[in-house]
Amino acid sequence: MFSKPYLLYQNYPATDQDIQDWLYGFYVRKDIADQIGVNPQSVKTVEDFYQFLKKIKDANLTVNGMPMIPLGGFSNGWAVNLTNSAFFPATYVDKGDGTFEHSFFTKSYEDYTLFNRKLIEEGLLDLEAFTQTDQIAKEKINQGRVAVLGVHFPAIYDATLDYVKAHPGTEFVPVGPLERAGAEPNQPADLSAQGSNVTVIPKTTKNVDAALKVLDFLASDEGFLLSVYGVEGVHWEMVDGKPKAKPEWFEKFANDPTGKVRQNEGIEIGFKSISGLFRLGSVGNGDIYADPVRQKAIEETRKIFRPNGIRMVTEISPGDVIISAPQWETLKPSMDKIGDVWREAIYAKSDEDALKVINELRKQMVNTGYNEAMQYVNEELKGKEVRRFQLDN
Repeated sequence: MFSKPYLLYQNYPATDQDIQDWLYGFYVRKDIADQIGVNPQSVKTVEDFYQFLKKIKDANLTVNGMPMIPLGGFSNGWAVNLTNSAFFPATYVDKGDGTFEHSFFTKSYEDYTLFNRKLIEEGLLDLEAFTQTDQIAKEKINQGRVAVLGVHFPAIYDATLDYVKAHPGTEFVPVGPLERAGAEPNQPADLSAQGSNVTVIPKTTKNVDAALKVLDFLASDEGFLLSVYGVEGVHWEMVDGKPKAKPEWFEKFANDPTGKVRQNEGIEIGFKSISGLFRLGSVGNGDIYADPVRQKAIEETRKIFRPNGIRMVTEISPGDVIISAPQWETLKPSMDKIGDVWREAIYAKSDEDALKVINELRKQMVNTGYNEAMQYVNEELKGKEVRRFQLDN
């Protein structure tokens, strides 16, 4: 029937409100912000952020005889590097003439690196941030030893839930948000559209028409709601045009931390992954079975981090084009070192040594075809809409 193979991309957000937004950012323990007398939302620039961390350190706070860590993260440095958007707006940036270069080659990247090096040198950023395991990171958090965390909301909420219950008032609240390089004050948060998987119907399928009917139904609004919420009238009902969980099923799901009860009802087990466009915001009503306290915290955080809403980034990324450049095979090993070299640079003994490390990799990238690859990229991007802003989802 078909002369070519087709891949059906699944769970791509239907609208801006369907984008999976994890609310990445910096969070501070509310009691510590109160103690040093700083409103976390007044922290807007990287200089504000530096002074904020410095004020925490200068307060000489201790926990069981151990010093408070001003800024920490989870395992392997995740995600203390979120100041990046304050220095450059995306991985590839406009050089000012309509052509693009990797941010690694910019002065802004050097400033970003030296800023984080300063945090380490002055004891503001956990020295073990990039070497610790997730277990050690969570131990520090649950010992109450970390004042500010760079991370997304679900991780910080789940990791601190027990500590906050035992120590009321120690919940983490948003810092900033920090101003973004090149962005307008009223600019929405630019988030990428993320799908999940592709669906294929193999040649061996005995009844292709039946398979297509299943996919067609699941791609409908009715099918999507069935896959994420269960059966209307049984598990949920429509209230004022929006799905709402039935109390008895909300309780059953809430009292089952394993998720098996929900799975046994056929919810979110497999059909969701082949249900077409993701419509949890536009057609659905979010996670109707979620803890209402958690949901309220999410909404309060969203109001702070997303005051202008969000915008789905649909423009072409130079990063998606460069992998087709003739030089990519020889260039890729050099570019794969950027993250490791950045970490080496922020631990360097001096600013000069940090820049030396960066410049050595820059030379290596140039020698392995970076300039020619970017020339290819810029030729391919002529006349097209190119991604200029992007935040971590």
